[in-house]
Amino acid sequence: MNLADCYRLLGLRTGASYEEIKASYRRLAREYHPDVNPSNQQQAKEKFIQITDAYRKLIASMQSSGTTSTPASPTRPPAPAPASKPDGQSHAASLPRRRPISPKPIANSSKTPTNSCSSC
Repeated sequence: MNLADCYRLLGLRTGASYEEIKASYRRLAREYHPDVNPSNQQQAKEKFIQITDAYRKLIASMQSSGTTSTPASPTRPPAPAPASKPDGQSHAASLPRRRPISPKPIANSSKTPTNSCSSC
């Protein structure tokens, strides 16, 4: 697939900016994600893979030519799959999933502590 095909697949004009490519990819990824299309999951999966490959190729092309003006935000293009360990599992698959820690509520400091010991 050449770069012109990548732009066409994402519905963009040739030479689109990083932000335009990212926005188009996100819109199409939501539209063609297999989980969103249970009735025609196989077709959606194929289309999803095509647009993901096109997006990665365009971003890689922009980065290699130095024309990427990436915003200073925490969002980045999808990273390639992690290398697998000798036993066939990826490093990420062997790590436990962690839930975000929610802050504990602050106790009301206006209350005086009660002492349950009557002899104190």
